[in-house]
Amino acid sequence: MAPENHLFSSEGLRFLANLPILERDETLYSWAGTVHVFNPTPDARETSRRLYGEPFAALMHDFPSHLSALRRNVGDQLAAPSVLALRHSLLGYFLPARPRESSAQVLCAAEGGAVSSLKFQLGIAASRVGGHHPLKGCRRCFEDQLTRHGRAYWRVSHQLPSVVCCVEHDKMLEIAWDPTTPVHRRGWILPLGGLAREWRLYPPVSEVQFQRLKRLANFSMRWAQLQPSSFVAERLALVYRAVLREQALLTPRGSLRLAEIVRLVRQHFQGFERFPELRAIRSSDASWSTLIGAATRRAPRPCHPLKHLLLISTLFSTWAEFVAAYEAEPIEEAEPAPESVYLPEAEAARSGFVELVGRQGLSISAAGRHVGITATTAVRWAKLLGLGYTARTKTYTQERLERARGLLRQGAPKAQVGELLGLSVGSVDRLISSEPALASEWRAARHERAREVNRKQFAKALATMPGRPLKEIRAIPGCGYAWLFRHDRQWLMESLPFLNYATGRREAARHPTAGHDRIPPAVA
Repeated sequence: MAPENHLFSSEGLRFLANLPILERDETLYSWAGTVHVFNPTPDARETSRRLYGEPFAALMHDFPSHLSALRRNVGDQLAAPSVLALRHSLLGYFLPARPRESSAQVLCAAEGGAVSSLKFQLGIAASRVGGHHPLKGCRRCFEDQLTRHGRAYWRVSHQLPSVVCCVEHDKMLEIAWDPTTPVHRRGWILPLGGLAREWRLYPPVSEVQFQRLKRLANFSMRWAQLQPSSFVAERLALVYRAVLREQALLTPRGSLRLAEIVRLVRQHFQGFERFPELRAIRSSDASWSTLIGAATRRAPRPCHPLKHLLLISTLFSTWAEFVAAYEAEPIEEAEPAPESVYLPEAEAARSGFVELVGRQGLSISAAGRHVGITATTAVRWAKLLGLGYTARTKTYTQERLERARGLLRQGAPKAQVGELLGLSVGSVDRLISSEPALASEWRAARHERAREVNRKQFAKALATMPGRPLKEIRAIPGCGYAWLFRHDRQWLMESLPFLNYATGRREAARHPTAGHDRIPPAVA
């Protein structure tokens, strides 16, 4: 069946009559290559010129340019330029944690013309991750696309630097290797055609490693779907530090225990240093220390998205868990650097603060509220400016502390403990981090609670869908399968006697007709 297309006869594209539909998750590069196949021109540069008004714009497979010109030439058959940039190129992956003004400038440049220094603007060149983004794909995806759409195409989600596996087909991706750099190519590399390429495989991985790569891929795709500037770097750092504090990986003064954190992350991604995408962190512990320190210090430096995603997928089991932690972390609680009080833009607020405390006799916290700063910042300003004040004593009775310890030993969330006993989450954090035995008991209780909840959810899913394939069961939101697979696999295997995951999914793939991937009604 011929692929669906549109007829177009404008003056600018009178020789490009057949324009394929730009599929969801398809790269602009792949679409332009298909346009060239459907409408042969003397060379690729001519096709690019008729689409973008420039001879090489259509041949860049990672970052877009001249999108406004493309929209003018093609009309309403394509989405708005900003949508094309964010959803059909790699640009959407690099903007969620960038400041709003910077994101707007990058998008404006991509729409209006070529961005020769884009990789420098995005910090890619300085990140040590590298700016070479080889084309990657899944052969099963190509087969499905050929059946559904009549052609195969490159998926944006597979080109993300932190994605090396296909989460839809549980397969490692393959790299379409071409020694020629994109700027020197004079044609398109397409999944099932175009310029010659060499298909390269990633190193083999164990089932545990694959599940970690799959989590990283899932998180990466969710990250890339966010709007620009969805995250604030300082708030992300607070989230990372809060989790590290729970694991006793911060000193009592708030400094990072970098050596221990490096061991944690390296253990989680052990064996992945062989992957080209992780070449920036394969050399030494110093590289890992730089990666972690840049993202988690109180004044974080701009980071490549890969570095954020490595940390997030190490510290959080699910994307929802990470988002909840981010939303619960108030950015205004971040303590400013000592020198920030002397910046010119703080002059008016500081003068008002001095007036309210020194001359009107307001308390530190009340004066802080008047000028729009938090109590923590107000106390710091008072110290730096030499203002006298009486510190509010924080006395917690032994009875309240014992009640807090009891609730934590039962696995109660920190926020709930604080709310019940009138303590701040920071105070509960300090209690946990200062008592390793209590921290261990709290984590064990939380694990037990999570296991009980996920077992109930999975049993409920089995009961409501008897006889259905495991793939459908796993797709139910919140069914608990992923958690049980990672943390309670023995129980999972006992609940699914016909699906022995000790041999892994690969056995089921070898014998697709044996019924190993189906839940028998009797078991459900």
